[in-house]
Amino acid sequence: MGKAGAEAPAGTATIGATDVTPVDGANGEAGGTTGRSGGRVGRRLRDLRQLRPSGLLDHPDRVALGVTLAPLVVAVLVLLVTVRGRYFPYSDNALIELQTRDVGRHPVLIGLYSRSDWAHPGPMLFYLLAPFYRLVGGWSIGMNLGALAINGASVAGMALIARRRGGTPLMLCTLLGCALVMRTIAADELRDPWNCWVTTLPYGLMIFLTWSLMAGEAWALPVATVVASYLAQTHVGFVIQALPVLALGAGWLIATRPRDQRRTLIRPVGLSVALGALLWSPVVIDILVSAPSNLRRTFRYFRHTAEGPHTLAQSWRVVTGQFTLSPEWLTGKKPLSFGGQSPFLWHSPTPWLLGFLVLAVVSLWRSGRPEPRRLVILLGATFAISILAVMRTVGLASDYRLRWTWIVAMVAFAAVLWAGWQAIDRRWPQVAAKALVPVALAAIVAVTSVNVYTAATAGVPKAAPSDILTDLTPDVVAFLDARSDDGHASAEDGQVIVDDPFSQAAQIARGLYLQLERRGIDARVLPGRRWLYGERRVVDEDRPILAHLVLAQDEAIDGLAAPHLRLVASWAYPEQSSAEAQQRLGELLTDLDAGRISRAEFESQQAELDLAPPPPIASEVAVFEDVRDATG
Repeated sequence: MGKAGAEAPAGTATIGATDVTPVDGANGEAGGTTGRSGGRVGRRLRDLRQLRPSGLLDHPDRVALGVTLAPLVVAVLVLLVTVRGRYFPYSDNALIELQTRDVGRHPVLIGLYSRSDWAHPGPMLFYLLAPFYRLVGGWSIGMNLGALAINGASVAGMALIARRRGGTPLMLCTLLGCALVMRTIAADELRDPWNCWVTTLPYGLMIFLTWSLMAGEAWALPVATVVASYLAQTHVGFVIQALPVLALGAGWLIATRPRDQRRTLIRPVGLSVALGALLWSPVVIDILVSAPSNLRRTFRYFRHTAEGPHTLAQSWRVVTGQFTLSPEWLTGKKPLSFGGQSPFLWHSPTPWLLGFLVLAVVSLWRSGRPEPRRLVILLGATFAISILAVMRTVGLASDYRLRWTWIVAMVAFAAVLWAGWQAIDRRWPQVAAKALVPVALAAIVAVTSVNVYTAATAGVPKAAPSDILTDLTPDVVAFLDARSDDGHASAEDGQVIVDDPFSQAAQIARGLYLQLERRGIDARVLPGRRWLYGERRVVDEDRPILAHLVLAQDEAIDGLAAPHLRLVASWAYPEQSSAEAQQRLGELLTDLDAGRISRAEFESQQAELDLAPPPPIASEVAVFEDVRDATG
């Protein structure tokens, strides 16, 4: 009887503490030989056993994978059946959809806008989302469907590789970790195509693919090339994370292959080079046709920016912050520090859980087997690369840019569970064989039930800004239709400039721009917004202008009071506090500033007021027309 987690020979499925050798061929050979009719009878008996409820435990790996992916399937059904065309994206998600709409129609050579005058390295995300977008007829939920497919493929990939490396025990440990991190990420982010969210789970897949490369599996090299290219193109931060991990795996694969067998690597290496050339060809084309190219602008920014990197101590705290007794990836987000930065940047509790990881590493290494030792080396390299990546993050260490740290902790969690599983199997093999698989399955089902519920009740993605755009768009379109000769505004009627002079309403402005373009209106932006929208969406001075729309929100609306601006549409947060409550809150703030009441007294008296919840996006949004530019 083999041990759980032991390296099984080819064609052996490890379940619990038992190695099960599949039947060989049609004759039913498994160490002995049976007749042809006996093979048929055996197959029929096995088919009948699958009908029993207990047959589920005959394939715990399949059950666990299906259960873990169930929330993503539910999320797909919610989008297709409930949401449909009711979702109106805003902010970066609107820009992502604009770029995705261009795939197959206009050149798409660079990634999503980042900052200053540069964008993320490449457009691979847009090309992956485009089929889903086209499949649902251009509904915005196509972007969310694409994000769910990417995340689902990442979870399935991690699970299947884990099974190859450590059998069913490691697969179950990995799926439990995935289910836990999916619970914390929550349904709305799991289906969000934003580049900071849709790279989180794929980074875990990249780590597991590197492990396969270190195990000598050449098939993983082309796949790892695709995943690393996707990560590096989608978010610039992964250039110093995914590419070094890929280099580690590829270098290990080549260096450890016996010299007389290195010819077998010609095909996978050649395929990887070809895939890399194809996937990075848009970036190369941009370098050749743009002056300066996005890559040059990016290098210039990082070379000359006044924003400095972070210290080793800060990086250590950020990475090890996921190993405290209440890590975020298990218990939920903690309050952010100044400027929306990581809560662990300046102070972090003691990472006590690192002690369990150290014990697991010692146990895995002392096993003497290659697979656990490779995992130990990979964990060490990933940890070092993670600290370097945080150190090289210039400017604010914004928390939303560091979600990948959850994945490092999740992989470590799976390694700890796997080490514990093997220790129990060595000490109490019968207990391990009977109890560990059912316990792991029960844990996965329990966590996934929460994930299924949140997916089923998620509703419209980013509901608050979507509601704003749902209210504003019909009024703006009706205004433009009235300007058209045939009562239906189109590109032939002239350009419609969408402007947000204070940049305060930029998030809503991007969403409104998208909605106008979706309706066939020739929406444009001023030259100062070319880096966000692309050169082809900048206003053409030689063509007529149907309308110049100006957006503002909250206090900036009063700053646009001018005779040349005419109100077109407006929106106000529906839950407004009463005048008495607002007056009393103002009095309390005055007393607090004057020192007449303490912070505790202020909070106590504020809780007694009938105040509406604060608006998630804005209290008011207004769309004006600048009548000076209208020629339609």
